[in-house]
Amino acid sequence: NRYTKEYFSKIIKAGLIKLLGLSDLDFKDIYIPWNNMTNRYYHCFTLREMKFLIKDNHFEILESYKTRYFKSSNLIVIAKKLK
Repeated sequence: NRYTKEYFSKIIKAGLIKLLGLSDLDFKDIYIPWNNMTNRYYHCFTLREMKFLIKDNHFEILESYKTRYFKSSNLIVIAKKLK
């Protein structure tokens, strides 16, 4: 979950940089340090945004929910391609 306290400041900082026109990234796009070697790209989806993209690409959503384990969570969407 990229909306935890640990990452929330990175999301806010990236959004402010975007507002100032200093970044080519979209809102909710961030880079997270990975293995002290490089940065890993993330787009911080909301469940609503993910469902919209799935429907917009001709899938039927069968089930969708957010899981929560300790401090993290995942978005789960089960869908099938429309004919």
